[in-house]
Amino acid sequence: ALGVAWLAARWARQAAEKSTRREPVQSCGAEVFGEGSTVAGGRMEDKAPEGRDVKELVVEPQHLLCPLSQALFRDPVFVVDSGNTYERDVVLGHWARVGEARDPLTNVRLPSRDVRTNWGVRREVQSFLDAHPAFIPDGWGGSRELLPPDRPPPAPPVPE
Repeated sequence: ALGVAWLAARWARQAAEKSTRREPVQSCGAEVFGEGSTVAGGRMEDKAPEGRDVKELVVEPQHLLCPLSQALFRDPVFVVDSGNTYERDVVLGHWARVGEARDPLTNVRLPSRDVRTNWGVRREVQSFLDAHPAFIPDGWGGSRELLPPDRPPPAPPVPE
């Protein structure tokens, strides 16, 4: 029930965004808007692009956002047993909260908690960042660096 309520809220949020979205001024792998627009995530540095008076704002492509956090992927992984892609920390945190391995989108019980780096999504995020050098994604702590792939899981806490 919690997953269904979350999904319904997400769909409502996406519908509201679509109804207030303006047409892009230019397109190059992302939607670019002119002065007065808002950014769906991230921020631009204070430098305007060369030869332009208007500070352009970039909206991350929907397919490069984690379906759970709605933030640009920084460490995209796919769940081995479902094939769905999530941000590593988000899906592992979800499993820790619910106490069992269930796919967050489908709520299907999973036989394992195995995740692997999604190299295709990772390359697309890097290409997006390369195409927009002044863009700094929200939640990345001011950095534009992707996290190291397939880092080992954290050690379980030692009982005292």
